[in-house]
Amino acid sequence: MKPICLIAIAGFLFAGCECFLPSGKAPEGGIVSNPKTAVTVLLLDRRAALDYFINELIRETMLHCAGGVIAVDADRDSAQAAEYIIARTAEFSGITRTAVPGKHPRLISRRLAGNQWQMELISPVGESLWKRTVSIK
Repeated sequence: MKPICLIAIAGFLFAGCECFLPSGKAPEGGIVSNPKTAVTVLLLDRRAALDYFINELIRETMLHCAGGVIAVDADRDSAQAAEYIIARTAEFSGITRTAVPGKHPRLISRRLAGNQWQMELISPVGESLWKRTVSIK
């Protein structure tokens, strides 16, 4: 039994991964489409919402503006939480906060109707880079 297994394994190793590919040429262009997914609203308590925004913003700032400068535009109801989120995010991605939004990405934080809280990261040219909404319990 062992020699048969060794011969089979040796055959796969020598054939390489190409033995599993279908015959013929690869298709031209994109093979799969990657549409934007629908925005889902999470139901979280205040502490979990802060953690969620911090984790998501760390990932996005590492992709789009690591070590850069970011402006914060927050409404009165979410300004303190937005400052906290920026401070915690800065520990990991090295961003710094500025009061002048002109040529820097902007983080917009606002309370919406029905206990919803939304944060959005906008590029200097006005393109939305990231947007998340949570409902607070």
